[in-house]
Parts: sequence; C-alpha cells; structure tokens
Amino acid sequence: VLELDLKSLTCRPYINGGTHSSGKWNFSNPDGLSVVKQNGKEYLVINEDLNGLSQNRMPAGATATVCEIYYVDLSINNPSLNDLKLFGAGSKGAETTGGYFTPDGSTYFVNNQHPSGSNAAPWNNSGTIAITGFTIPQGNVIAQQHSVTPPLVKINNQIFNNSEAFGIVSSDDYLPSNPEFKFGGSADGMGILKNPDDKTYTMVVNHEDNFSVSRIVLDENLKPMS
Repeated sequence: VLELDLKSLTCRPYINGGTHSSGKWNFSNPDGLSVVKQNGKEYLVINEDLNGLSQNRMPAGATATVCEIYYVDLSINNPSLNDLKLFGAGSKGAETTGGYFTPDGSTYFVNNQHPSGSNAAPWNNSGTIAITGFTIPQGNVIAQQHSVTPPLVKINNQIFNNSEAFGIVSSDDYLPSNPEFKFGGSADGMGILKNPDDKTYTMVVNHEDNFSVSRIVLDENLKPMS
C-alpha cells in the first residue's frame, strides 16, 4: 500500500506485503481501500485481490487463493505486518472488494467476487454482504439476512467478536417488485447513498466480468426493494 502526500507530492510505501510472524497468513495484492472512524480512532481497511499462489502470496502448501480483509490503525506512522488486524476472509478463490462503510461507521458493505466454480453451493456465488456489530452506536438500522445466499465472508471473531455478517443480495436472489432483474456476478466496486426520503438507500454495484452496473434501492433495514 502506497501513501501519497498531496502537499509535498511525495510517495512512500505505507505497508509492505509478506508473511505475518505467526506464519498463519500472508498479506498480498492489496486492492480496495476504505477509511473509517470507530471508537475515536481512524482505521484503513484493506481488501485483497489475489491472482496466484507464487511469490509468497499464500502460505506455503496452499492450493487455492483466499482473499482477506485487514484493519490497520492510521495513528501508526510506519505500520508493520504485525500491526495488521485480520478482520475476515472471503470464500475460496474469491476477491474481497468494494468495501464501503455507512457514514456513521456502523455497517460495512463488501463484495465476494468470482469465487471458485468448484466450491460447494452456495459458496460458488458472488454476493454483497453487510457487516454490523462494531462497538459504536448502531442508529435505527436493524440489519438481518435478506439473501437466499448466506454471508460469504468469515469474520475473525477472536478480535472482532461483536461483528456479524448478513447476506444482502446475490445472483440467486430475485426482487418481487422486479422479477426479471438479475444481480450479476463478479460484484466489484460499490457505493451506498442515502435517499432524499432520509429512510431508504440506493446501492450501486459494478459487475466486473459482466460489464454492467446494478442499482438497487434498500429499505431502512437494508432489505432490497427494487
């Protein structure tokens, strides 16, 4: 991950890839980045996009890629691999991407893109997941499972023990108000906008391999409506 100082126009490596001192996970191919303030601290949240096993991208002996999500405290000026906190991981072969927090930092949306076709169903699907339970006020949103596909991200509950993941929408879902709509595969970049009614949201998702964009209206509890 590179850090660009827009005042001096200088660039430096902020954190380098490699193997954690525990030997249990490797940090590689950082892709999507988001910043969130939670409990008075700012964090950089990093999605991985692994495209191979060579060059220490996965621990020795691994036969498939598993992309993870990491937290790093932005108050650390020169973080090392040991400062990374493993938040969660996607299904085998999938990229974790499109990470996006609601403005109050209470809900994190992330996509599980192009998982391995050899995974057992439903882990062979792409999908969008909402994660809640961060130790800050939750507001009025009551997140719950809305997709027929279970949440496709496994959370590291040893550290983030209050967080819970919910499936929002996947390619196996349909919207009763628009049964012809099909949520594409390879969900990638994503954004969430609060609508003028101050209750509902609009979620916009880029589908990398389908060369398309989905726009879905979510109700006040993040249930897809149309």
